[in-house]
Amino acid sequence: MHLKRFRLRLTLLVGLTSLLLVGAVAVYLAGVLTERTENDEHAAAAERAAVAAGWQHLDTAPDWLRANAWVFDADGSIEPLGETDIAPPLDVADEALADPDGEAAIREVWTAYMHYLEVARMRADGRGVVIAWGLDDVDEQVDRQRLVVYAIAAGVVALLTLATWLLAGRMLAPARRAQQSQRDFLADAAHELRTPVAVIRATASQALSRPRESEEYVRALSEIRDATERAGEGVVQLLDLARLEAGTVDLSKVPLRVDLLAEEIVATAAAGGAAVELTTASAAVVDGDDVLLRQAIDNVVRNALSRAEHVWVEVERRDKRVVVTVTDDGPGFDPAVLPHVFRRFARGHGQGHGLGLALVRSIVALHGGETSAANRTEGGALVRLSLPLSATGSG
Repeated sequence: MHLKRFRLRLTLLVGLTSLLLVGAVAVYLAGVLTERTENDEHAAAAERAAVAAGWQHLDTAPDWLRANAWVFDADGSIEPLGETDIAPPLDVADEALADPDGEAAIREVWTAYMHYLEVARMRADGRGVVIAWGLDDVDEQVDRQRLVVYAIAAGVVALLTLATWLLAGRMLAPARRAQQSQRDFLADAAHELRTPVAVIRATASQALSRPRESEEYVRALSEIRDATERAGEGVVQLLDLARLEAGTVDLSKVPLRVDLLAEEIVATAAAGGAAVELTTASAAVVDGDDVLLRQAIDNVVRNALSRAEHVWVEVERRDKRVVVTVTDDGPGFDPAVLPHVFRRFARGHGQGHGLGLALVRSIVALHGGETSAANRTEGGALVRLSLPLSATGSG
């Protein structure tokens, strides 16, 4: 939850910061573009006024030059040169008369319906010319420019915010996985210790409820010892599984004969009285960690022996892989559990911790291999481990 809040706060901080910075740049850029457009219009209006002022015979000037244009005299009289749709611009004409040797006099005018420039310029004959230059189209152009600039700025802010959200999620993913792994471990440990602790408590309470014979105390202590050993074994498996899934296990890979490894495991189990045999043993070399692969194969064999009377082990080469197959004559996996048999606490036969096959899957995956399980048509279960062969050869 803290990581989610941190990600959200970081994204908001970057979003607000980029909004301020990009917004300021956008406002400045929009202002520059507006000023440049307005300056261009002022220059165009002044050029038109200069053309009109330099025209020798105004009554012969083209229509575009005479529209919204006036001629004025030093006595203050003013007359239109062509069609007009505004009042005569007397003020700017007075400014031009007051400074006949100066540059063009320019005034910007806003009305309820129009926006335009008034530009007055003196002629060589002592009269002056004033024109009106409409700016309504220019205002629309400026508005479009601002809209484009602000839209681009909003897009940049949105992209920066989204990129921050995605990058923060990717950067925090390992920490989030670590937190999830810790929560899973605590939940799994509580799950695994609940039953042994309950057994220990119940057995101890019963033993202490009244005086008993020594044989009864021995029986109670034996149950407590068994429950303690079961809890300890479960915690060790949980720790191994947590390290494997967290990727903190350092693999010590060496060329390893899987067939000889399986032979040792079968021989050890058989020496203890288990009905297990190695039926096929094709020579096959993999690059693997001896301790971990030994643990994986041994877990599968022990898991089969816990539910069956007889177990068979095969080691075969198939294309560029070696396949270790363990079959038994037991009741097989519960069909409801079979799709999830390699998950934690999936007890296919109601015994054990439900962690052994989960460990097997993690170990095999760490070696680039695959695991699968099925029920045999003739009865019993089948577990298969597939590992890539070593590039150094088969041994």
